[in-house]
Amino acid sequence: MRIVTIGDVHGRDRWKNAVYRINEDTDEIMYCRLGMAIDKVVFLGDYVDAYERTNDQILDNLLEIIQLKKDYPDNVVLLWGNHEIAYVRNENISGFRPEMYHDLNELFRENRNLFQLAYQEGYNIWTHAGIHRGWWQYFVQPVLDRKTNNRFTPYLDDCKNIADILNLMFEFNYDPIFMVGHLRGGHDKVGGPLWAGKQEIYTKPLPGYHQLIGHNPVPEIKTYDFHDLTKLTFCDCLGVKTEFHKMDI
Repeated sequence: MRIVTIGDVHGRDRWKNAVYRINEDTDEIMYCRLGMAIDKVVFLGDYVDAYERTNDQILDNLLEIIQLKKDYPDNVVLLWGNHEIAYVRNENISGFRPEMYHDLNELFRENRNLFQLAYQEGYNIWTHAGIHRGWWQYFVQPVLDRKTNNRFTPYLDDCKNIADILNLMFEFNYDPIFMVGHLRGGHDKVGGPLWAGKQEIYTKPLPGYHQLIGHNPVPEIKTYDFHDLTKLTFCDCLGVKTEFHKMDI
């Protein structure tokens, strides 16, 4: 299975170069690669809040991405980013556009079922900002060990992997999911999978998994190999170049 990962969009339409075959001379879309050369495309979130794009450009681009998901529901994965959550939860973060709050809040709520917090294939896990080892051990593992009880505890047995667990916790608005660490201007020790910083994740990655992450701008896609199959791939490079992570599994 060929999986293509698209980093933070932020209103840019560069994602189309990954999804479509485009005529180099006319820039016209020739056909969609999904279901052909590409089996799955994973968007890492942050579709909005672009400094160099107008409100209309951001909204139109987001609507195209949402329509792509509707047209190819089994081939497209849309992850939540912290910038989308800001409009769902009405949180003023960097780049937030108050004048777009009503429209984006309504759009995300109407299409909530099209988005998810995490995606997983084997030992490969996609989230917007990554899973910090200490965060997992302190806020998730005790729940799994039934040392703490939450509203979603009865549904944990239905979870098949880490992504299922995170998606369940997100649906129940589990507070640690939305934590913002000191390195990103928050009041928490470390960030959750929507806000974790590159330094946090690099210092303590979740062991035994390959995480594909956005949120942290990089000049090019970079993979770091640790021990015991632990890997981190940072993919948020669309601000400087058109590059996508491609993987066959």
